[in-house]
Amino acid sequence: MRKDEIVIDVITSQQSITLNLLREQKLIKQYMFKSKYNLSQISNRLCIVAMLRWAICENLNANFSITNFSLMNAEATYLKSEIGLLIDVMREKMGNTVKDYIPMLDYSKKESISLENRRFIDNTIALGFSNGKDSVCCQLLLKKSGYKIENFQFDFDDADFSHDFHTKYNVNDEMLAKKYSTQAIFLNNNVSYYQEEDMHIIYLAPILLSAHKGYYTKMACGVQWDMLSQNGKGITIAESFASMKNLIDLTKLMGFQNFGIILPISAISSFGVYRILSDEYGFSKLEDFNSCWISAETPCGSCTKCIRVKFTQDILKTCISGNFYTMLNIIEQNQIPVDFLFGSQNICKLLNNLNRENIRDISKDLYIKDIKPEYDAGFSKIIEKEYGFKEAKP
Repeated sequence: MRKDEIVIDVITSQQSITLNLLREQKLIKQYMFKSKYNLSQISNRLCIVAMLRWAICENLNANFSITNFSLMNAEATYLKSEIGLLIDVMREKMGNTVKDYIPMLDYSKKESISLENRRFIDNTIALGFSNGKDSVCCQLLLKKSGYKIENFQFDFDDADFSHDFHTKYNVNDEMLAKKYSTQAIFLNNNVSYYQEEDMHIIYLAPILLSAHKGYYTKMACGVQWDMLSQNGKGITIAESFASMKNLIDLTKLMGFQNFGIILPISAISSFGVYRILSDEYGFSKLEDFNSCWISAETPCGSCTKCIRVKFTQDILKTCISGNFYTMLNIIEQNQIPVDFLFGSQNICKLLNNLNRENIRDISKDLYIKDIKPEYDAGFSKIIEKEYGFKEAKP
């Protein structure tokens, strides 16, 4: 199969980065990043490489040439590793036909750059804070563990660029974009697909802020067990352990030796997060944690996020009220496949294993043994002890 050639033209300044995707000199897509703060040379590079990963993995069905930016060996290795993870997931779902979608990457090489020595603060942690239920739960657990927390905000597709960081992309040619998109490849092969917004730029926030603050910290992120897999691969590739390890390895090679990612709620699912919040704030307060993708004020009730939130709250409510068997009706009447609704095959398997014998404990049978202790950092033990969670046995 002859693959189209896509040029990724990189345009940078101290506070913004733009990737233009061009086919035969015609603009197909444009990816943008903007910060309120100046980025250091290393921060700028890491952000560009994270955006290149986003652009390539989101538009897989082409060969790519990178212009106006030369990759070092470590950066090229990172990109190829991330593409490889996505190809592996596709191979599991599509078989050997996936070889038709493996891209070639053409770029100029950069021998070396001067690495920066930034001061590392150990007892402080950066937390991506949206005021949604995951970030509120993370903040609660981090405070109980004694961390000083630096909240920051990160927006996707907010035209006002109003927060600390902002990323978005514009589709300039819808038909061509669909031809190249990884999502279209999955759907054209009748394979369910779910991909959240790209996460690696968010994970880099402590590095991106380091030039402004004069130091960097570790990163805490509200990714639950739903979105992670035990073998390092998952339906949401941006949030797998293997993918995070690639980013951490690259960041350390760029001079941030103590950088790491902590996932305080990685031992539990969405149901567990809601149960912790209901224990702390009361069940009636759960509606205050608006995670709607459409409206920042009143939830729209119709987007996938709102449907997922209602589904989770309805199940938790049956547990708290003791009306356990209603839960089976909620699951049976759900119109959206659970793996797509949650972006998680893990949750799908958990719910598929519900029966009359174990349904009573669903809101507590959500503690999972540490899959990767270096990311969990002991939070599963805190959750188990303080909130009475038990190990799930799906």
